[in-house]
Amino acid sequence: MISTALIGLALGALFSGPLADWLGRKKIIINSVFFFGFWTIATAFSQNIEQMIFFRFMTGLGLGAAMPNMSTLVSEYAPERQRSFIITVIFCGFTFGAAIGGFAASWLIPQFGWHSLMALGGILPLLFAPLLIWKLPESARFLVIKQAPVARIHAILQRFYPGTGERKRQLYPAAAAD
Repeated sequence: MISTALIGLALGALFSGPLADWLGRKKIIINSVFFFGFWTIATAFSQNIEQMIFFRFMTGLGLGAAMPNMSTLVSEYAPERQRSFIITVIFCGFTFGAAIGGFAASWLIPQFGWHSLMALGGILPLLFAPLLIWKLPESARFLVIKQAPVARIHAILQRFYPGTGERKRQLYPAAAAD
């Protein structure tokens, strides 16, 4: 059963990159968070081992889609000097999350049964998803490739790199009006 989640994770990671190149990293990340949250909750309601295996596989697909796309998006916006550290923190976050899940399991399972662990593990990402919708930027590279309005790209870049484009406006006022 554990290996089915890992197979799903590998397949999610494999196919989500090209899908994100087509649809955008933000959409893939947000949808994958909803996806793995939903399937984790579904696992809590599984009636037999076959359902549980399927639900864990689907959970793995969602997690597999989220992890590399989040890393890619963060690496796009992270300052170059801190990029490696920030990516390491993200990957450690996945590991620490699994460890915290173990501690939560030691308390939840004796109190409420294994279903409660799956329910909590699914509810938390679903609660976090609205914050992603509100705050997570789209990849500027993706927006450039998809020919999004320059003002939209500029607004995103301003959040991470204040003053972006100021020099251009000073040197080329007519071009900055685009």
